[in-house]
Amino acid sequence: MLPTTLGSILLAGGGSTTPAMAHKFFELIGGKEQPILVMAQMRESPTESGPASVEFLKEQGALKVSLCDKSTFTPTELRHLAGQVFASKGIWLPGGDQNRVFERLGAGWVQKTFAAARSRGVSFFGTSAGAMLMSNPMIGGNNDDKSPIRAEGAGLVPFIVDTHYTNRSRQARLQHAVYRWPAKRGLGLSEGEWIVWNERVIETHGKPEWLPR
Repeated sequence: MLPTTLGSILLAGGGSTTPAMAHKFFELIGGKEQPILVMAQMRESPTESGPASVEFLKEQGALKVSLCDKSTFTPTELRHLAGQVFASKGIWLPGGDQNRVFERLGAGWVQKTFAAARSRGVSFFGTSAGAMLMSNPMIGGNNDDKSPIRAEGAGLVPFIVDTHYTNRSRQARLQHAVYRWPAKRGLGLSEGEWIVWNERVIETHGKPEWLPR
């Protein structure tokens, strides 16, 4: 029988990914020996930048790390990738541009596959763009008037996520999204800040801002 415990989600605000974040993620997935899949589709060139995440995880002691560094996918390749996601205990989503994930994989595939994986106990790490894509809707960038672009996201958390929050003065952007979109809450994470979520906040590091206050 498949496990019914939901996987946990570690959301980080960007900047340097710290060893503490990695080791907490190892704890969430059941240890350094558990399989982790790095999905680098938010990077402009996954083949060039994806290996850095693999190297970082191995430096921290991870024993089974694989990388998906493709930019285009056939239906057969998407089915294979879904199998890789389900066979993992942790999915690692680095920074970049959150929109690329959905352009390359399709919103329907991401939403269905990630939700099914989490229901099987797979945990997710996301930093910067990797954290922002966890919500639905998600912030997909800025319009010309600096208001946020509304885009489809993965829908793994019930609040809108913004990152590099105080570092890039994104307070007004998140406020706009929370108060004008169909969202009940928003989470602003500055660089170095992170939380662990599993239907509630399990841990908080730093002083992230929740909206409404």
